[in-house]
Amino acid sequence: MTSLWEGKTAVITGAGSGIGFGCAQLFSESGVRVVLLGRQRAKLEAAAKKLSGETLPLACNVVDEASVGTTFEMIGKAWGGIDFLVNNAGIVNPGLLEVQSVTGWNEVMNTNVRGPWLCARAALPWMKNRGGGAIVNIGSLAGIRGTNKFPGFGVYTASKFAVVGLTEAMATEFMEFGIRVNCVAPGAVDTPLLRAVAPQLKTQAEPRDIAESVLFLCDPERSRLTSGSTLEIFTNA
Repeated sequence: MTSLWEGKTAVITGAGSGIGFGCAQLFSESGVRVVLLGRQRAKLEAAAKKLSGETLPLACNVVDEASVGTTFEMIGKAWGGIDFLVNNAGIVNPGLLEVQSVTGWNEVMNTNVRGPWLCARAALPWMKNRGGGAIVNIGSLAGIRGTNKFPGFGVYTASKFAVVGLTEAMATEFMEFGIRVNCVAPGAVDTPLLRAVAPQLKTQAEPRDIAESVLFLCDPERSRLTSGSTLEIFTNA
Protein backbone atom coordinates (compact mmCIF):
# COMPACT_ATOMS: atom_id res chain seq x y z
CA MET A 1 0.00 0.00 0.00
CA THR A 2 0.96 3.64 -0.04
CA SER A 3 4.27 4.50 1.58
CA LEU A 4 2.68 7.06 3.94
CA TRP A 5 2.25 4.20 6.45
CA GLU A 6 5.86 3.03 6.35
CA GLY A 7 7.83 3.60 9.54
CA LYS A 8 4.68 4.43 11.50
CA THR A 9 3.76 2.87 14.83
CA ALA A 10 0.23 2.03 15.99
CA VAL A 11 -0.68 1.07 19.55
CA ILE A 12 -3.90 -0.92 19.89
CA THR A 13 -5.47 -1.82 23.23
CA GLY A 14 -7.52 -4.98 23.62
CA ALA A 15 -5.70 -6.28 20.54
CA GLY A 16 -5.88 -9.99 21.30
CA SER A 17 -9.25 -10.54 19.62
CA GLY A 18 -12.33 -8.87 18.18
CA ILE A 19 -12.17 -5.31 16.87
CA GLY A 20 -8.72 -4.78 18.35
CA PHE A 21 -7.25 -7.71 16.45
CA GLY A 22 -9.09 -6.64 13.29
CA CYS A 23 -7.40 -3.25 13.58
CA ALA A 24 -4.03 -4.91 14.20
CA GLN A 25 -4.43 -6.99 11.03
CA LEU A 26 -5.33 -4.03 8.84
CA PHE A 27 -2.58 -1.76 10.17
CA SER A 28 -0.05 -4.56 9.76
CA GLU A 29 -1.12 -5.21 6.18
CA SER A 30 -0.69 -1.48 5.51
CA GLY A 31 2.95 -1.58 6.60
CA VAL A 32 2.49 -0.08 10.06
CA ARG A 33 4.42 -1.45 13.04
CA VAL A 34 1.82 -2.71 15.49
CA VAL A 35 1.95 -2.80 19.29
CA LEU A 36 -0.66 -5.19 20.68
CA LEU A 37 -1.73 -4.38 24.24
CA GLY A 38 -3.87 -6.45 26.56
CA ARG A 39 -3.82 -8.21 29.91
CA GLN A 40 -3.04 -11.72 28.62
CA ARG A 41 0.44 -11.83 27.12
CA ALA A 42 0.08 -15.38 25.74
CA LYS A 43 -3.06 -14.37 23.86
CA LEU A 44 -1.30 -11.31 22.43
CA GLU A 45 1.71 -13.34 21.34
CA ALA A 46 -0.57 -15.82 19.56
CA ALA A 47 -2.34 -12.94 17.81
CA ALA A 48 0.95 -11.31 16.83
CA LYS A 49 2.07 -14.52 15.09
CA LYS A 50 -0.88 -14.16 12.70
CA LEU A 51 0.29 -10.73 11.52
CA SER A 52 2.58 -10.16 8.56
CA GLY A 53 4.56 -7.13 9.71
CA GLU A 54 6.65 -5.97 12.65
CA THR A 55 4.83 -6.42 15.96
CA LEU A 56 5.34 -5.95 19.67
CA PRO A 57 2.92 -7.77 22.02
CA LEU A 58 2.96 -6.28 25.52
CA ALA A 59 0.91 -7.08 28.62
CA CYS A 60 -0.66 -3.89 29.98
CA ASN A 61 -3.53 -3.14 32.33
CA VAL A 62 -5.10 0.00 30.87
CA VAL A 63 -6.74 0.98 34.16
CA ASP A 64 -3.44 0.97 36.05
CA GLU A 65 -1.53 4.25 35.78
CA ALA A 66 1.87 2.69 36.50
CA SER A 67 1.34 -0.15 34.02
CA VAL A 68 0.28 2.26 31.28
CA GLY A 69 3.12 4.68 31.98
CA THR A 70 5.80 1.99 31.94
CA THR A 71 4.40 0.34 28.81
CA PHE A 72 4.16 3.51 26.74
CA GLU A 73 7.63 4.60 27.83
CA MET A 74 8.94 1.26 26.58
CA ILE A 75 7.12 1.63 23.25
CA GLY A 76 8.28 5.20 22.71
CA LYS A 77 11.90 4.36 23.39
CA ALA A 78 11.81 1.19 21.29
CA TRP A 79 10.40 2.81 18.16
CA GLY A 80 11.15 6.50 18.66
CA GLY A 81 7.56 7.62 19.03
CA ILE A 82 3.91 6.73 18.54
CA ASP A 83 1.83 7.75 15.52
CA PHE A 84 -1.54 6.11 16.11
CA LEU A 85 -3.46 4.99 19.20
CA VAL A 86 -6.61 2.88 19.04
CA ASN A 87 -8.37 2.78 22.41
CA ASN A 88 -10.34 -0.40 21.91
CA ALA A 89 -10.17 -2.24 25.26
CA GLY A 90 -13.60 -2.41 26.84
CA ILE A 91 -15.78 -4.58 29.05
CA VAL A 92 -19.44 -5.15 29.85
CA ASN A 93 -20.90 -6.06 33.24
CA PRO A 94 -24.54 -6.87 32.44
CA GLY A 95 -27.08 -6.05 35.14
CA LEU A 96 -30.05 -3.79 35.67
CA LEU A 97 -29.13 -0.44 37.22
CA GLU A 98 -31.27 -1.10 40.29
CA VAL A 99 -29.13 -4.11 41.23
CA GLN A 100 -25.77 -3.24 39.66
CA SER A 101 -22.97 -3.20 42.21
CA VAL A 102 -20.61 -0.30 42.77
CA THR A 103 -17.78 -2.70 41.98
CA GLY A 104 -19.38 -3.56 38.64
CA TRP A 105 -19.92 0.12 37.86
CA ASN A 106 -16.31 0.96 38.66
CA GLU A 107 -14.91 -1.91 36.60
CA VAL A 108 -16.76 -0.76 33.48
CA MET A 109 -16.03 2.93 33.94
CA ASN A 110 -12.38 2.31 34.74
CA THR A 111 -11.79 0.14 31.67
CA ASN A 112 -14.00 1.98 29.18
CA VAL A 113 -13.30 5.60 30.18
CA ARG A 114 -10.30 5.84 32.51
CA GLY A 115 -8.33 3.45 30.26
CA PRO A 116 -8.59 5.56 27.08
CA TRP A 117 -7.69 8.69 29.04
CA LEU A 118 -4.63 7.10 30.66
CA CYS A 119 -3.42 5.67 27.34
CA ALA A 120 -3.94 8.94 25.45
CA ARG A 121 -2.15 10.87 28.17
CA ALA A 122 0.78 8.44 28.07
CA ALA A 123 0.92 8.48 24.26
CA LEU A 124 0.82 12.27 24.03
CA PRO A 125 4.53 13.07 24.51
CA TRP A 126 5.50 10.34 22.03
CA MET A 127 3.05 11.70 19.45
CA LYS A 128 4.44 15.19 20.02
CA ASN A 129 7.84 13.66 19.30
CA ARG A 130 6.49 12.63 15.88
CA GLY A 131 5.01 16.05 15.21
CA GLY A 132 1.42 14.81 15.46
CA GLY A 133 -0.68 11.70 15.11
CA ALA A 134 -4.18 10.28 15.41
CA ILE A 135 -6.20 8.71 18.21
CA VAL A 136 -9.35 6.68 17.63
CA ASN A 137 -11.56 5.75 20.57
CA ILE A 138 -13.90 2.81 20.08
CA GLY A 139 -17.34 3.79 21.29
CA SER A 140 -20.70 2.18 20.61
CA LEU A 141 -24.14 3.02 19.27
CA ALA A 142 -25.15 2.47 22.90
CA GLY A 143 -23.48 5.81 23.59
CA ILE A 144 -25.34 7.72 20.86
CA ARG A 145 -28.48 9.71 21.66
CA GLY A 146 -31.65 8.29 20.14
CA THR A 147 -30.41 4.77 19.42
CA ASN A 148 -31.93 1.66 20.96
CA LYS A 149 -30.85 0.91 24.52
CA PHE A 150 -31.07 -2.56 26.03
CA PRO A 151 -32.09 -3.35 29.63
CA GLY A 152 -29.15 -4.59 31.65
CA PHE A 153 -26.55 -2.54 29.80
CA GLY A 154 -27.00 0.78 31.59
CA VAL A 155 -23.47 1.10 32.93
CA TYR A 156 -21.99 0.18 29.55
CA THR A 157 -24.25 2.77 27.90
CA ALA A 158 -23.14 5.48 30.34
CA SER A 159 -19.48 4.62 29.73
CA LYS A 160 -19.84 4.88 25.97
CA PHE A 161 -21.57 8.26 26.21
CA ALA A 162 -18.54 9.31 28.26
CA VAL A 163 -16.20 8.07 25.50
CA VAL A 164 -17.89 10.39 23.01
CA GLY A 165 -17.45 13.36 25.36
CA LEU A 166 -13.85 12.38 26.11
CA THR A 167 -13.16 12.23 22.37
CA GLU A 168 -14.42 15.77 21.85
CA ALA A 169 -12.42 17.09 24.81
CA MET A 170 -9.24 15.37 23.62
CA ALA A 171 -9.71 16.72 20.10
CA THR A 172 -9.95 20.25 21.47
CA GLU A 173 -6.93 20.00 23.77
CA PHE A 174 -4.65 18.01 21.44
CA MET A 175 -5.32 20.07 18.32
CA GLU A 176 -2.38 22.40 18.93
CA PHE A 177 -0.02 19.41 18.80
CA GLY A 178 -1.25 18.21 15.40
CA ILE A 179 -3.07 15.27 16.96
CA ARG A 180 -6.52 14.38 15.66
CA VAL A 181 -8.94 12.49 17.90
CA ASN A 182 -12.08 10.73 16.68
CA CYS A 183 -14.49 8.03 17.79
CA VAL A 184 -15.97 5.04 15.96
CA ALA A 185 -19.34 3.97 17.37
CA PRO A 186 -20.50 0.66 15.91
CA GLY A 187 -23.59 -1.33 16.62
CA ALA A 188 -23.34 -5.07 17.19
CA VAL A 189 -20.16 -6.64 15.80
CA ASP A 190 -19.46 -10.37 15.67
CA THR A 191 -16.84 -10.62 18.43
CA PRO A 192 -16.22 -12.99 21.35
CA LEU A 193 -17.49 -10.26 23.70
CA LEU A 194 -20.82 -9.92 21.88
CA ARG A 195 -21.30 -13.68 21.78
CA ALA A 196 -20.63 -13.85 25.51
CA VAL A 197 -22.89 -11.04 26.74
CA ALA A 198 -25.60 -10.76 24.06
CA PRO A 199 -25.77 -13.96 21.99
CA GLN A 200 -29.30 -13.04 20.91
CA LEU A 201 -27.99 -10.15 18.78
CA LYS A 202 -27.29 -11.12 15.20
CA THR A 203 -25.14 -8.99 12.97
CA GLN A 204 -23.50 -8.92 9.56
CA ALA A 205 -20.60 -6.80 10.85
CA GLU A 206 -17.17 -8.28 11.42
CA PRO A 207 -14.18 -6.71 13.21
CA ARG A 208 -12.47 -5.89 9.92
CA ASP A 209 -15.44 -3.74 8.89
CA ILE A 210 -14.87 -1.52 11.90
CA ALA A 211 -11.09 -1.60 11.38
CA GLU A 212 -11.56 -0.05 7.93
CA SER A 213 -13.18 2.99 9.53
CA VAL A 214 -10.41 3.20 12.14
CA LEU A 215 -7.73 3.12 9.45
CA PHE A 216 -9.54 5.85 7.52
CA LEU A 217 -9.61 8.11 10.59
CA CYS A 218 -5.87 7.59 11.07
CA ASP A 219 -5.06 8.31 7.42
CA PRO A 220 -3.26 11.69 7.30
CA GLU A 221 -4.42 12.25 3.72
CA ARG A 222 -8.03 11.07 3.60
CA SER A 223 -9.09 12.40 7.02
CA ARG A 224 -6.59 15.18 7.70
CA LEU A 225 -9.33 17.70 8.59
CA THR A 226 -11.44 15.30 10.66
CA SER A 227 -11.19 15.60 14.44
CA GLY A 228 -13.66 15.55 17.30
CA SER A 229 -16.09 13.47 15.24
CA THR A 230 -17.99 10.32 16.08
CA LEU A 231 -18.58 7.95 13.17
CA GLU A 232 -21.78 5.99 13.76
CA ILE A 233 -21.88 2.56 12.15
CA PHE A 234 -25.26 0.82 11.99
CA THR A 235 -24.58 -2.88 11.62
CA ASN A 236 -28.02 -4.39 10.91
CA ALA A 237 -28.17 -6.22 14.21
